[in-house]
Amino acid sequence: MKPLLTTGLHLTILVLSGCATAIPWDGEGASIRVGMTQAEIEAAFGAPDRISVSADGQSIRSYSRPGPRSASMSSGAEQTVTFAGAFVTHHSHSTTTRTTTTIATPG
Repeated sequence: MKPLLTTGLHLTILVLSGCATAIPWDGEGASIRVGMTQAEIEAAFGAPDRISVSADGQSIRSYSRPGPRSASMSSGAEQTVTFAGAFVTHHSHSTTTRTTTTIATPG
């Protein structure tokens, strides 16, 4: 019974520690955590690209960054941060990649 309890405890700690990790921003080393202040976010990311207000009055700020470009591909990343007053309550990270294919036909 004791090995099973120990294994269960280790799995619980592993799962909970995954929930506590902050999302990095595009390899720049900055990260967002619930409870950070608006001033801390702006110090790390600068002014937001977009600001909106949710139905319950929370401020939603979006920060976009371009990624690598080539002749046929471009990419970018966006952080969306929700504030209640001056504190982060939620954040999300998304990336986009666009590929262009050129088809030449003879004639």
